[in-house]
Amino acid sequence: MTNSPWGIDKLNAQAKGVSDNQQQAFEDECRLYALCFSTAEGKKVLARMETLIEGQPTWNPDMKPEYGYYREGQNDVLRHIKNRINFSTNKR
Repeated sequence: MTNSPWGIDKLNAQAKGVSDNQQQAFEDECRLYALCFSTAEGKKVLARMETLIEGQPTWNPDMKPEYGYYREGQNDVLRHIKNRINFSTNKR
C-alpha cells in the first residue's frame, strides 16, 4: 500500500468488506460528479440548487411534519452530490 492520505480509507473499506472493484466504482462515480459540476454550466446548476434547496427552511412550526421529510430528502440529494464532488477533488 502506498503512503497516501487515502490509505486509511482503503483499510476502512476493506474492513467493511468493500472489494477493490466496488471501491473503484465508487471513485469513478465521484469523478463523474466532479467532472459534471466542474464546468461553468455545472457550477451554475449547483449554485442554483444550493439557493433553491439549502437556502430554504426544512420545516416551520405551521407546516405538516411530512413537508420536513420531503425537504430533508431534497437536502440529502444535494449533500450526496457535494460529498461525491468533495471526495473526488480532495483525493487528488
